[in-house]
Amino acid sequence: MSEMFFINYLSTDTKPALTDYPGHIRHSVLGSSQLKVRHSLIPVGHQRHEPWTTAQFAMSLDANFSPMIAVNMAEHHPVQIAKRIIELHTLYANSVALNFVTGSFGLETRSIHDNLSWEQRSNRMVEAITVIQGLLYQDGFSFSGEYYQLSGVCLKPRFANLSVSFYVSGSAPSNLKVDPPHQLFTVSMLRPLEVTRSSTGQHCGLGLGICARPTLDEANSAMRQIFPDDRQQQLLFEMSLQGQHSPWKTWLRANPLWVNNEDDLYNLRAMIHGRAPSPYLVGSYQQVAHQLNQYRLLGYQFFLLDYPPGDESHVMKVQQLLSSA
Repeated sequence: MSEMFFINYLSTDTKPALTDYPGHIRHSVLGSSQLKVRHSLIPVGHQRHEPWTTAQFAMSLDANFSPMIAVNMAEHHPVQIAKRIIELHTLYANSVALNFVTGSFGLETRSIHDNLSWEQRSNRMVEAITVIQGLLYQDGFSFSGEYYQLSGVCLKPRFANLSVSFYVSGSAPSNLKVDPPHQLFTVSMLRPLEVTRSSTGQHCGLGLGICARPTLDEANSAMRQIFPDDRQQQLLFEMSLQGQHSPWKTWLRANPLWVNNEDDLYNLRAMIHGRAPSPYLVGSYQQVAHQLNQYRLLGYQFFLLDYPPGDESHVMKVQQLLSSA
């Protein structure tokens, strides 16, 4: 079994940090350093700060910080992404990962007239990854595809030791390939353990949140306090279920009983009320660690973790129990 590892979300929520965003990022980077994580994901979205700028600032704060930068190809060209990777490596020589998303919230997608279907956006992502690899490692790179055309592009400087990890949210398209020294990882949205299939490959992981406390009752109480009811966000969540065709949302539409089920370890409260990108596991430290271990035994190599602000100490207790399982 491959070595298990963790990735965490770097908290970039602008709501609590409008007056001191740099201070907010400093606090988030410090929290990330307390956890044993390979990367910290910096998400993308119209309501968030530019992830590349945030990544550069975070790397300047911590010599060991390794960003995973979310990329939506509706907003970038592969040449721009490759140049930014080279720039970060020139400045810091830290490892960098890219997390490719096929879209965004429906309102954001429509506002920039990105009217491609989910399948078309996936094909665009495949082309983009192919182009980025070529630009990083080939002189005079040329490419002719449906979405991108390049002729003899040469980017400088070049680094023999430059390695980029590519992460794809959801199932990787069958036509997506990466060449060494790059690695391709896929991140699937967490589903209840009883309906989760074994992983399909060596580099598969799950995206989820954790809210763990000494007891299940304390964890559920914390969830209700941290993520209060928000009717407007709940309506937006319900609308998003109807308007998107990702594998996870297709599954949830077919299994609506899980939407309001807060009595199980598998909990959607934070998602429904607009405060988290993933389902949560909610329970005691031992319950959450045991559940994560069951997913690991199904072949999932890593976990992309969300957690309430300031919950690093609780997450560390789960990690410690899991490492000894």
